[in-house]
Amino acid sequence: MNLALMLRHGPRADAPMEVMSYPHLELLASNASERERLKILASQLEAFGSIPFSFKEMESIDHSQQGTVMRIALGERPVGTK
Repeated sequence: MNLALMLRHGPRADAPMEVMSYPHLELLASNASERERLKILASQLEAFGSIPFSFKEMESIDHSQQGTVMRIALGERPVGTK
């Protein structure tokens, strides 16, 4: 699994998605067990509800090139937003 840490000073107003407006972790999984771990983490974050995240599975025409990208914000949403 590859991991990147994207840091910025303060919120980013022009981010293409909510999770990218915060400093965030970017996780890239390329094998089945890593992808499954990220699916479980995504379901837990969704249930928790206050931490912005994105989860995207990617497939190519030949199924040997599969992967998952997950971004997790290093900050919570303001109270009362979702």
